[in-house]
Formats: sequence, structure tokens, C-alpha cells
Amino acid sequence: SQYDVYSTHTAQIDSYFNHFAPLNSYFSDSELADFYPVAVKYLRDPKTGNLAAIPRNMDARVQYYRSDIYQEKGLKPAETWEELVDVGLKLTGNGHYGLVVPGQGDPAQRTFSDLLWQAGGDWVDQANKPAFNSEAGIKALTFYR
Repeated sequence: SQYDVYSTHTAQIDSYFNHFAPLNSYFSDSELADFYPVAVKYLRDPKTGNLAAIPRNMDARVQYYRSDIYQEKGLKPAETWEELVDVGLKLTGNGHYGLVVPGQGDPAQRTFSDLLWQAGGDWVDQANKPAFNSEAGIKALTFYR
């Protein structure tokens, strides 16, 4: 191939499983133990178990909220997209925003990826053709905007 090393985000790694050479022979189990197990899990092809990449950084998406304000307003942490919008609207006003999300750059793409997967979609199909212009992709992007 033209490239020996390629850097991508975990959000797209499944798109490349068919294209990357397995790395299993390059890393022992003890070497992989230095990484968070969940990070390595998502870099393995679930069909073959082959290691397609190694982690270089990791993040987690969480919902932070002030429990005192939620209690005062009789709210509970959102568990669905609809609840997230509802809670955000109830907390918006007087110079405060009920929800803040990334709006540009890589963080925005990662947020869209999360929404796309939650809606049952994916970036590419089994033939590696773009698949995000789907019902799930439109639902995710409509919500995100």
C-alpha cells in the first residue's frame, strides 16, 4: 500500500478493519496491558479479533450537571435525546445555557459520531461506501443542529 502508518479516530476505526494489516504479531498481551482494556477492545475487529490499531489517546463523553440546580427545578439527568432537549430548555435563561456542545472541529465530528451510532447509523456500509446520509444520519444531524 501507499501508506505504512495511518492515524485516525476510534470513531472511524471500524471503517478500516478490512484495509489495515493485523497488528497481533507486533504486540504481546503484556504490552497491550499497558492500555485501558476498553481502548484495545474497540481497536480489534469484532469479526476476526485482529488488532487493527493501537491507542494514542482516549476520552469519554459524560454529562456534567449541578445537582443543586436540578433539585431546585425538579429535574433529573437526561437519559434520552428528548429529555436532554427538555432539560436544556428548562435551564436556559437569564444569561445561562442549559446545554453546551462542541460546534466545530474534531470535537463536533466526534459528537456527531456518537449521535449517529446512537441512532443506529454508521459512517460507512459494509462496502465502505458513505452511509451517514441515511435515516439515522439525518435524525442525528437534525438533533445536533
